[in-house]
Amino acid sequence: TYWFEISKQKYNLTNVEHKIIRKEFSDFRIHAAIVCAAKSCPPLRSEIYHPKYLDSQLDSQMKIFLMQEEKNYYDTKNNVLYLSKIFNWFEKDFITEKGSLLQNLEPYFPVYWKDHFSKEKPSIDYTDYDWSLNE
Repeated sequence: TYWFEISKQKYNLTNVEHKIIRKEFSDFRIHAAIVCAAKSCPPLRSEIYHPKYLDSQLDSQMKIFLMQEEKNYYDTKNNVLYLSKIFNWFEKDFITEKGSLLQNLEPYFPVYWKDHFSKEKPSIDYTDYDWSLNE
């Protein structure tokens, strides 16, 4: 683990993500933006996050992540929604006063998933996580 110093305080990237950013901002979309570069992580964004565009950038990252079928997919035949383990590990972050995990993710789901969900709420299972580094 690489440690660095800011204002005479030592940090590593894990501290920054979990003890500062997640704690300070309480926004589940952070999980689609700050990634460790493992194959099962959301993709890295090819531009910087900018305060002026942050909301739309985070929305975009969630949509992109949920559309990656090797990480998240919907089995229409068995009505099972397979999500990345990120949604399991950090489930508390995705459940808010506004709703459940499914309700909060719904705006980011591909349209064809939503069409099926309106008929019957799916059960949720989680995909395997590949920790090897992506290219």
